[in-house]
Amino acid sequence: MSVSGSNEKNTVKKFRDVYRLLSESHVEDERVELPEASLDKTPFYLTVGAAAQGNVLMEGPPGHGKTTLSELASSLAGGVPLEAVKQAKMGPSDDEKAGTLHLGKLQEGEEEVLFNKPVFVPDNITDELNRDPPEAQKDLLDQVDRNRLEYRGITAKPPEGAFYATQNPLSEEGTYALPSSMEDRFDVAVNVSFPGHLNKKKADIGSSADLENILEGYSDDFIEIMEDSDKRTNPAEAQEELEDLREEYAEWVEEEAGDEYGLEVSLPTPEDREAAAQQIDEVSLDVRADLFLRYVDYRIRDQAETVGGRATESARLFSSAAAWLTGNDEASKEVVEEIVPNVYSHRVDDQSIIDSVMNEYVELRKPIHKVEKVWRNYNKDKMNKQEASQELERLRDKLDQVADAAGFVDGYLEKMGYGEEGFGV
Repeated sequence: MSVSGSNEKNTVKKFRDVYRLLSESHVEDERVELPEASLDKTPFYLTVGAAAQGNVLMEGPPGHGKTTLSELASSLAGGVPLEAVKQAKMGPSDDEKAGTLHLGKLQEGEEEVLFNKPVFVPDNITDELNRDPPEAQKDLLDQVDRNRLEYRGITAKPPEGAFYATQNPLSEEGTYALPSSMEDRFDVAVNVSFPGHLNKKKADIGSSADLENILEGYSDDFIEIMEDSDKRTNPAEAQEELEDLREEYAEWVEEEAGDEYGLEVSLPTPEDREAAAQQIDEVSLDVRADLFLRYVDYRIRDQAETVGGRATESARLFSSAAAWLTGNDEASKEVVEEIVPNVYSHRVDDQSIIDSVMNEYVELRKPIHKVEKVWRNYNKDKMNKQEASQELERLRDKLDQVADAAGFVDGYLEKMGYGEEGFGV
């Protein structure tokens, strides 16, 4: 085994430990069925979200564990004491989410920005996002997109990480619907519909209180930095010190879990977080998976105007992360099939469109595969333009008759140089 291969396996193992602890701390009846594993849905998406530095929207009624799981995931995967994570969490009551003015300086006639605690942690947790009015939602999501927190024209850059947001049902008083352009900022959405209390019989460490007691330790030094006025004025100066504390914290949790409960747990360090994102970026979709995603994305976007261009990027990111977590260097069609519903569910108003398109692909997979085969043969000079265009026109008619999907083939024909004048040579 190469050194790089060994390091990658070690990084993957650490994130599997994160998933295991989250799974053992939460009752879950929905599963993610991957070729190599059947995993609890919410812990899975939080774990791969952390590894891939993605954006996860958690939906469901209060009391189902959305916030608690987000906090645990951020602490375990981010190397941040749980108490510090809780204090850095944003909520709808936080009028000034990014920062505030230094009152002492203000009294002296000076204006100095003090950034708030979220700037010091890698993962942004925003609770009850849809209790914020639309303008506040947009402002926050714009800042998350840029990985910059801004206050009164001054910006600061938090460590790279994931974004976890929770929202309650729109039937609840005081909630605002996220515009489709805002929902598109989230890679995946997870409906936490089953009560997410701790399964005491299942958990190796006994109860959620036991896990939280371990994770809340070692927090004083971290919080002291987060509350230091000088550090809040210039958060960049504290990053190296905080990275050292995050690494020490991960080691301390491992020791505590071993000493108190006899568990072998290895948690990601800041270096592991960076390595995981890089490794996931190198995982590709295999040919069948890529073709499936391109077809499904084309057909869903053709029927749902609310779907933006980020959807296919989100599907690729989380499919690659799922493959990486299960030890594969390519994501198969089966993996992408499992990820797709959570990528599009919050982007599509009519959920039946997703199911219909995926079922449609099953019926049309043979002609769709032939379209791709013709295109490959044409590019390899195994077919000339006339032969390729004639075969594509035949397949185009077949797709059009079954599913009004001629446009999928038109894209191939256009790449061959055909336009409004016709598809023949």
